[in-house]
Amino acid sequence: MKTFINVAQMKLATLQAGQFVETGGYYVKGDAGQAKYLVVAAQAADGYGDHTLANGTVAVLQVGDVSDLEQWGVSGEVSTDNLVFAAAVTYLNGLYVLDNIPRNLRLSSELITTSALRILSGVHFINNGTVTFAGDVNQGSVMLIRSSTDCGITSDSMGVIDGGGIGNVNGIGVSGRTDLGGESRRIIINNQLIKGCRSNHTVPSEIGNKGGKGLSVQTGPRSVLIDTVYIEDCDIGYGFEASIGNDGKCEVQMTNVRARSCAWIGGLYWGSFSSEPSTGDFFDITTSNIVLEDCGMSVSTTDGFAPIVFNAAYQVRGDIKVLNKTGTGLFDIIRGSSRFCDLKVFADVSQVRHTINHEEYSGYSPVSTKSEHNTITVRVKSRSAADVTGYVLRGKTGTDVVGGVYKFYVNEWDGIDYLDAGWAGGTYENVDTRASIHILDGNQYQSIVKIGPSFHEAVAPVSAADDTVITKQMYSSFGFAGVAVQTATNRTAFVHFDSDGTLACNGTFSSAQIEFTTGALTGTTGTNGFLTISIDSDSVLYVENRLGAPVPILIKQL
Repeated sequence: MKTFINVAQMKLATLQAGQFVETGGYYVKGDAGQAKYLVVAAQAADGYGDHTLANGTVAVLQVGDVSDLEQWGVSGEVSTDNLVFAAAVTYLNGLYVLDNIPRNLRLSSELITTSALRILSGVHFINNGTVTFAGDVNQGSVMLIRSSTDCGITSDSMGVIDGGGIGNVNGIGVSGRTDLGGESRRIIINNQLIKGCRSNHTVPSEIGNKGGKGLSVQTGPRSVLIDTVYIEDCDIGYGFEASIGNDGKCEVQMTNVRARSCAWIGGLYWGSFSSEPSTGDFFDITTSNIVLEDCGMSVSTTDGFAPIVFNAAYQVRGDIKVLNKTGTGLFDIIRGSSRFCDLKVFADVSQVRHTINHEEYSGYSPVSTKSEHNTITVRVKSRSAADVTGYVLRGKTGTDVVGGVYKFYVNEWDGIDYLDAGWAGGTYENVDTRASIHILDGNQYQSIVKIGPSFHEAVAPVSAADDTVITKQMYSSFGFAGVAVQTATNRTAFVHFDSDGTLACNGTFSSAQIEFTTGALTGTTGTNGFLTISIDSDSVLYVENRLGAPVPILIKQL
């Protein structure tokens, strides 16, 4: 097999169709561009993978399981690298179209681009080097997957994608709108360091589409898997977006992602309450082991930004850690509206204002309405006293938080130990009675709020025949219980019981036909014509009916 030092030397040769040749490098020997070529009859050549030779024949790059971008001529030069990338991706996509087998395209050095590098269907980009953006504003993304299938951005080590600090640029963008080619499916992104992405939005409603996100997954993606991504020094760490129409779907599983020093927002979830499976549009985000460190810190508390921002977020699940320990000023940990979300959040912040503030910023578009049907647990560690004007849970003014279950464990910490004082902030506002809230003050080891259907026992009356007894297990050895009997003249009793040591059962009642005793009852133990209430040593409360007719009886521990 004939060997050439580089591609330039090979292009000067006169070779016949059918020959195999090889090069020691693309530009110079040993530059990682060494490759094998098959010489074919004269045909069109792109000048990157295929090269026209001195006699008009063409040397065609032989592509194996992995094709290296250095074999196509990537050099770290601004003027050519984006063209080289496009040529390689187009060629590998053409092979995928023929046989439906995805190909791998690998970078081991540096690639500098002035425009978005688009990855087409069937191409997995193995970024073992550095991709740097050096173009003008308004390019959208450094790496773009749009309306593509069976593709992704991966690495054998840790690839770097640098937005170059230029406005309206995302690091990696994934989308699939109908008007731009249709949805994207089966996308894999892993082992990437993304940095230096800036937004050039002028009004808050533009933050979803004016760049600045390290990772942006927008309208149309399905079956997107993201794992082990580190994002730093971007305006927004990552963002998910779905809207009505244009294949308004956003279906993502994301794990092991850390966003650090992202000034405005750590994680942005921008959906639509109409994005539900019944409409054909949906927003379905599942995350695990997400860390947002020093994110949402460089803005005021009135602009709608925070470490976690929702706007009509729908069906978001997962666990997130927020670490804003060293900043100054007040923070909302979660800001904006959501429905059917199931989240666990740990937050360690310098000073908390609202833990969850469901009132989204009025400048966002579309403006959302209310939050409902969420299940959210938040563990809060505030390194100074919580803001007295803030709330642990705040609903949107005029609409309230509707339904859902919210659990909070709140602490204030002075840098050495937890404070002895109780939680300084407010508890909740703009929440209706269908929402369940449990707030535990970790400094005082006590519940300061426990309201709503989830935290109140569901009770129903039981019909007790004459001379029978009904029982209810108490969940403490002493306390209070209420007993209600529905008859022509309703009877009620407020009962104090103690089953620890000497049994005691007494209380107040609305009828002279109620009596108290201790020990087990059989149905005919008490006085005939009376309702007898008793406690036994196992903390079982007895109510015996000897009123002469069946009656509904309701028992509830207070």
